[in-house]
Amino acid sequence: MNENDVNNKDFRKIDEIFKRYRIADTDKREMKKVDKSKYSKNKYSRKISFDVVIKEKIEIYKKNITVERDENKAIINIGKNKDSNNSSKDISNIAILIEDNIDTEIIADIDSNLNIILLSNNHKNLYINAYKNINLSLFDIAGLKEVALKALKHASISLNIIPLFRGDSSLKIKSFAIEDSSISINEALVLKDEQKFDSEIYSFLEGRDCKASINSRALLYDKSLCMLKGYVESGEKSKGSISSLSQSALLLSENAHADSIPVMAIKTNDVKASHESFIVPINNDLLFFAASRGVNEESFKRLVADGFIEPLLQKIIDEKGRNLAYNFIKEKLEDKKGV
Repeated sequence: MNENDVNNKDFRKIDEIFKRYRIADTDKREMKKVDKSKYSKNKYSRKISFDVVIKEKIEIYKKNITVERDENKAIINIGKNKDSNNSSKDISNIAILIEDNIDTEIIADIDSNLNIILLSNNHKNLYINAYKNINLSLFDIAGLKEVALKALKHASISLNIIPLFRGDSSLKIKSFAIEDSSISINEALVLKDEQKFDSEIYSFLEGRDCKASINSRALLYDKSLCMLKGYVESGEKSKGSISSLSQSALLLSENAHADSIPVMAIKTNDVKASHESFIVPINNDLLFFAASRGVNEESFKRLVADGFIEPLLQKIIDEKGRNLAYNFIKEKLEDKKGV
C-alpha cells in the first residue's frame, strides 16, 4: 500500500484541508523515551504470551507464522509457513510485540485475532493486508505515525486502536475495502495534562457491497486538546455499500477542548451512508447531584468516563486483548505522569 492507492483529486483536497487543522506540533516535540520495563514481556506474561517479538533478534513462538525483515521493514506472514502443511488451519489469539523502530507489514491468509503492542520510540508505519478475517487490537505506546489497512475480496478487518503515547502526537489511518469486504475502525483516546492529539481516519470503499464503520471516542482531561478528522469515500464502483462515521468527545475539564471534522464523499447511487459528531462537557448539575448522594467529583468523572469508553472496548472480541485494553487505560488514568 502506498500513496498511489489514494492518488485522487478529492483525497488530496481533503488531506490538505485536514493539514490546516492540525494542532499537535509533532515536528518539535521532545520524544519521551518509553519505559519498556513497565510494559515488558515479564509483566504481561500472565496475561498474554507473545507469539512474535520484533526487535534486534526476531523471536517466534507459534507455527504458521514467518517473518522476513531487513534494516527498514519487517514482514509478518500469518498462515503461510513454508515448513507447515496446515496453512489453512485458523489461528486465533496471536500476540505481537514490536520493539524495533521499523516499518511493519502484516499479511494474514487465515482468520486471526491479533493483539499488537508497539514499544519502539517514535515508531514509523504499520501496514495490514487481510485475505481473510482479522480482529486486531493495537496498543500504541510508541507514537505511531501511520496505519494502512487493506481488506481484499470477501475479507474483513476490525481494528481497535488505543493510542497511549504521552506527548503530542498525530496518527493517520488509511483503509481500503476492495469488493464484498468490510473495514471497522474503533479508536479510543485518553488525553491528559497538556497533551495534543490529531486523529485522521480515511476509509475508501472501492467495490460492490463493501462496508465501512469508523467510531472515534476521546476522553479529555486537564488542558488537553484533540482534533478528530474522518473521511469516508464511496467510490464509483461501490454500489450496495454501507458506511458510517461517528466522532465523539467527552470533556472532563473546563480547560479541555476538542473539535471534529466529518466528511462523507458519495460518488455513486445505491449506497447507504451516515455520520454523527458530538462534543459534550461534563454536566455540572450531575456533579452536584452525585455529590448530594455522597459520590465525590473524581469518582463520578471516572464512572462517566468508564461508561463513555466501554462500548468501544466491548468491541474487542478476544478476552485477553480486552483485559489488556482495560489495564492500559486504567494505568494511564491513575498515573498522573501519564504513559
